[in-house]
Amino acid sequence: MSQDKELPFWEHFRELGFRLKKVFYAWIVTMILLMALPANIMDIFSGPQAFAGIYRPLIAKILSLIKEYILNSPLTGNIKIMSILGSISAGIELYLLGAFWLSIIIIAPFLTHQIYKFVEPGLYEHEKEILKHYGVWFVVLFVAGAIFGFFVVSPIVIWAFVIFAVWFEAEPVVFIVDIYNTVLMTTVFTGFAFTFPIIMLVLIRLGIISTKWIEKNRLVFYIIIFIISAIITPDGGPVADIILAAPVIILTEVALRLGKKYERERAST
Repeated sequence: MSQDKELPFWEHFRELGFRLKKVFYAWIVTMILLMALPANIMDIFSGPQAFAGIYRPLIAKILSLIKEYILNSPLTGNIKIMSILGSISAGIELYLLGAFWLSIIIIAPFLTHQIYKFVEPGLYEHEKEILKHYGVWFVVLFVAGAIFGFFVVSPIVIWAFVIFAVWFEAEPVVFIVDIYNTVLMTTVFTGFAFTFPIIMLVLIRLGIISTKWIEKNRLVFYIIIFIISAIITPDGGPVADIILAAPVIILTEVALRLGKKYERERAST
């Protein structure tokens, strides 16, 4: 870390508050846009007809597409799920829930940028280059993880949840809020799970940890990955846990190999 840019503690605290406020405002604005913008731009001119059900917000259209894919995905097999509202307030809850999780996915790159801008003043030039380079990969892996979580892990979790009802010849009737909550949480947390290897590689490049230390504690790392997978997919059972953990472990091994290569290059210079 650079020593010529030391700031008083409270200056760092104010800077952190400034960055967090920017992220918070971006999050709120994104939520509002998702909830307010119409799925069809012409619906803006519908006026009072909006209350007759003609006006449909963008978040409703996105959630409908999510539901259509999840409940008709090849990974859910032939299971037919009946979704119900559950309570009179469930529609509002779903409206807010969808905007909450989708806005987190949308602002994740902005959040990464603000974290970098906060730590940047205390970094040497080579450390800045490392974080800039791997910051791009952080975003790429988050997006890849979110896509994997939505298209692969989420349908399997839903399937694993309702298969028990099918075994006992019970009709799989599920609250629609539960479906969206499971899918959106799984998508977001899988995205962040995929960033673990790049964080590990950055720590290696910065000299904070070594590949020898990682190899020594490899079993502990993989146990933690499986525990996190179980937390992300609580209803998915061991199948969903393995499907989520496997690519994270593979990416971790790739990061370890790259870390070793960098350590050899650093030792030879």
